[in-house]
Amino acid sequence: MATTDSNHSFALAKKLLGRDFHADGLSHKWVGDITYVKTGLGWLYLTTVMDLADRKIIGWSFSSDMAAEHTSIKAMKMAIAQRGVKEGLIFHFDRGAQYACGKFKSLLAKTI
Repeated sequence: MATTDSNHSFALAKKLLGRDFHADGLSHKWVGDITYVKTGLGWLYLTTVMDLADRKIIGWSFSSDMAAEHTSIKAMKMAIAQRGVKEGLIFHFDRGAQYACGKFKSLLAKTI
């Protein structure tokens, strides 16, 4: 089972982070990912947003499907509410549809 669907028609963001996973302060660099967990009720998808400065998970969601509204968007909204954003924040994520879709990009455009 794979959680990254990079075979989509959405435009991809430029890779700004490179391999530099060091952050000088909170809300300078965040990373996000989706993984799956097998449970007695079937597969659940765990989406996380981590601040690289303190390695704290600042946003997350559990969902039974891979819809952006239930994964990347929900986790990012929690991260924004928990930590706030600073000008110049870089958010690094895989190239999956949940992060490349218009609804997620719209959320980023409004807040970052």
